Amino acid sequence: MTISRRNLIAGGAAAATVIAAPQFAFAQSQQPIRIIVGAAAGGAIDIYARVIAEHMTKTLGRQIVIESRPGAGGTLATQWVKDQPADGATLWAGTMAMTELNPHTFSNLRWSMGDFAPLIKGVDSPLAFVVHPSVPAMDIKEFAAWVKANPGKLSFASYSVGTPSHF
Repeated sequence: MTISRRNLIAGGAAAATVIAAPQFAFAQSQQPIRIIVGAAAGGAIDIYARVIAEHMTKTLGRQIVIESRPGAGGTLATQWVKDQPADGATLWAGTMAMTELNPHTFSNLRWSMGDFAPLIKGVDSPLAFVVHPSVPAMDIKEFAAWVKANPGKLSFASYSVGTPSHF
């Protein structure tokens, strides 16, 4: 039986691949997992990501790196994660504002939630929209109509632990 040069090369390449594959897979699985946070370091999302990372390190036996990529309400981090290889080594820690509000706020996003696979819902942080009792609105449609009918009468306040912060 004779072996052609082409079959010899193809067989050698296949054998090399089979021999190298386990080492390649092992090397790939040892790279750090990065959790990208779309907000400034030290904030609530950052702290949450660090708690998750600590548990993941113990569970997976792999290094977990937290990277803050703040800007544009989290959309910069989201786009950056979308542009990374889908190899499981880059995760995104975001908020409902980033996933639910940003697609309706920014008209030029190059990502959608369909580009991501949710893994966990870690924190539930409900938001409330309230108005002063003197505003004659019982729902958001009535409020929008009142705002349009009363230009210049609206002022915004953000309350945190009972302390107003105007913006």
